[in-house]
Amino acid sequence: MSTEDEYRPHLRVGGWVPPPRPVSGAPAPLPESFLASAAVPVPELPLAPEPPAPSGHRTGIVAGAALAVLVVVGIAVLQVNHSTAAGPALFVAPSVAASPVRPPSASPAPSAPVVRRSFTERTRAAGPSGAASSAATPSGAASPSANPSTAAPQQRGPFTLGASVGLEPAGLPGFRVRHRDYRARVDRIGADSSALDRADSTFTVRAGLADGSCVSFESVNYPGHFLRHRDSRVWLDGRDGSALYAADATFCPVDGRHPGTVALRSQNYPDRYLSLRRSRLDLGRRQVSFTVRPPL
Repeated sequence: MSTEDEYRPHLRVGGWVPPPRPVSGAPAPLPESFLASAAVPVPELPLAPEPPAPSGHRTGIVAGAALAVLVVVGIAVLQVNHSTAAGPALFVAPSVAASPVRPPSASPAPSAPVVRRSFTERTRAAGPSGAASSAATPSGAASPSANPSTAAPQQRGPFTLGASVGLEPAGLPGFRVRHRDYRARVDRIGADSSALDRADSTFTVRAGLADGSCVSFESVNYPGHFLRHRDSRVWLDGRDGSALYAADATFCPVDGRHPGTVALRSQNYPDRYLSLRRSRLDLGRRQVSFTVRPPL
């Protein structure tokens, strides 16, 4: 018999597969009823709860921190005791040489433009002197004129303070300004004139009574009497100490109409000058130029 005729149920492909043939001598399978009665039920075990966190864990952390603090405190106490026993330690800072502080250099001021000024403006820039200067100086402070290096110049245009002069109208040689009967006028006076006429035509130049940069004219034969304008006329009046008198007797020298001459402007009437009318001096808008002459 060949091997092809043998029964091979697991090799059959397609069609109906017959049930396996009972093998002789094999035990019979157990019935279902028996298996159900013989099954032993397995009880379901409950899940074990999670063990709680040990209460001693947090206590251990706190205890460790406290121990660390105690150790630090103990070390600090030992250091303090050691430093106390050894004496206080002094810290000496190293000395550093102080360098001088230099102030910042100021930037140079811009230069002012050059302006031509008259006699009055040039002398006004130098500052007042005499009575006006002492009145402006605070009490207790040294007067600037006391120091020769800071003293104001004694020149007021063509006039020198303290000098005796004669005033000759420009274009009228041989004529001089003089006082007669307390009135200022212009008369012919020369070296052959009388001593009275020559004294009447001589005046001492003083610093302006109201403005030290200007001038005032004091009579040499009537000390304390100055040329002053009053009611638009020029008189020789005694000084009364008033501010009005000081202003009326102050004249500011300015450039005259002719070279080398000077005009005299009123200090309290800046648009008025010493003018000449019928041999008499008045205060008017038409100025008279004078040539400064030495006294006769």
